[in-house]
Amino acid sequence: MNQNLNEKSLLFFVTLWHILGHSCALYITTSSSGKLIIVLRSEDWDYILGVVRNYFTMTYGEKFVSFAKLAVIRSLCLQRTKESLSKAVQLLYTLSLTGKERVLSLSEFMTKFNLPLSSPYSGIFHDNTLIPTIPFFIGFILADGTLFIRLRLVKNSLYIIPMIFIPQIKTEYNTHFLSQLVLMLNYYNIGTVDKETGSMAGFTIQGFENVFEKLLPLFLENISLFYWKYPLLEQFIRVKRLMTFNAHHTLYGFIKILTIIYSYENDRNTSLAYWIDIITGLFSQAAEKMKSNHNHIWGIPGRGTSKGKTIAWKCVFPVESKLKKKQFGFTNESDSNKALTKAIEYRDTTIKAWVDSIDSTDTSSSLKYFFPFSSY
Repeated sequence: MNQNLNEKSLLFFVTLWHILGHSCALYITTSSSGKLIIVLRSEDWDYILGVVRNYFTMTYGEKFVSFAKLAVIRSLCLQRTKESLSKAVQLLYTLSLTGKERVLSLSEFMTKFNLPLSSPYSGIFHDNTLIPTIPFFIGFILADGTLFIRLRLVKNSLYIIPMIFIPQIKTEYNTHFLSQLVLMLNYYNIGTVDKETGSMAGFTIQGFENVFEKLLPLFLENISLFYWKYPLLEQFIRVKRLMTFNAHHTLYGFIKILTIIYSYENDRNTSLAYWIDIITGLFSQAAEKMKSNHNHIWGIPGRGTSKGKTIAWKCVFPVESKLKKKQFGFTNESDSNKALTKAIEYRDTTIKAWVDSIDSTDTSSSLKYFFPFSSY
């Protein structure tokens, strides 16, 4: 097993090495592209099949079948006959070696070691039928999943769409695996959208309800498992918190969310400035419909002798904010301008303080990384 080296992958591999009893090699090396990678490695048959395999009961597809094949290969090798070794080697050559070519072809290997090309092992290997768990799903996301937030402009609205993309190469095994993941998500009433492109298959989980309201709480129960993908989860946490309080119903709050989204690493085709211009324009359009020409500032009509006139500017905020409304009265046009200036100042300072109090990167109360050993 290997992973690009960083602080979180180091923590993960050291934790795994400790759990596995220090009986495998843990080291750092350099990949063909020059990157540092951390590696966990063992060539001990008894250890792999007797210890490591027990931690892979929830793998699927080729990995699950490969462990079953390894057990058969070991059993055939221990028989120590040419026929059993032939079957073992033929079975070994069915194991996936994605990204690595074998030095010898099967026929070359059999010839070199004087093994007969007898009939291959005829046993049938079945894929895992267990329904995955949330911790397993998180582990899969660490390896292959993607967490991101999509911005979509539709007419006069800018949508913030949290998404999780689960891709796999299109194979019979992976089709089964993806269906098992969907069954798990269906149990939690989380919807998925199938996605296929060329040789790739998979699905997305998207939307505030599916991702933020249903799946994110399940992730938070297992936050210690996110390791190097924690920053992307933190992005979800911060954006969800702001949207729950409807901070995006204010221009400052929406820009805050956009800034958060762009502060985390992700490939994007458009700049932050582009989206800020878009949302500023949309809020400006909404403001033009207000008597004050400013968002969240209402014109208060007079009564009696002042009927038909505007007598005050009133700051009104999103209901969820529970912010105090405040009214700035006036009696003439000059006072109206002064009152509007005060209203704008009150609105801006109040909204900024409110939004900033909601957003925080300090998630220590529920998001502490955990290292399960007091000494090591």
